[in-house]
Amino acid sequence: MTCNDSGRNNSFCLCWTINSTSKHIPFQNQSKNKLINGLQLEQTQINSCQNQTESLTNEIHELQKTLNEFKNEKNESIQNKMDGGENDERQNLVRHITEEKERQMGELKRELSTLREQNKTIERNLQKKREKEQINRFEQAKNELKQAINQHEVAANEIKNN
Repeated sequence: MTCNDSGRNNSFCLCWTINSTSKHIPFQNQSKNKLINGLQLEQTQINSCQNQTESLTNEIHELQKTLNEFKNEKNESIQNKMDGGENDERQNLVRHITEEKERQMGELKRELSTLREQNKTIERNLQKKREKEQINRFEQAKNELKQAINQHEVAANEIKNN
């Protein structure tokens, strides 16, 4: 079945033919606008989560960069001190620098782990949200179709009775 009313631009039309007469029942623009607004809201939330994920990823990269800088500074410091000091001083310095390095690396690893977990949580929540919103859209569309079918049945019965 096709719609013979070519003048319809903004409405979706369900058509059928009874006794060679075409009848049209348009979906209400209000339902269409609700769906569009819902999709726009979802897109805004997705963009927000993507921005947050990108921000966390950038922070992870910065922490990794800082860790590498600490490693380089530690190596340079050890080399400089070993070139010009006595053996006991060198051992104490190496021990102190190694302890400080281990402490800082531990802190950075914990922060990095926390950020990765936050990132995973955000991604899981975003996926769950998308799935729920898609189910809601499908349910709403299903209800609108049921309503349209009921309207068609009422109109068909009225036509049959007349």
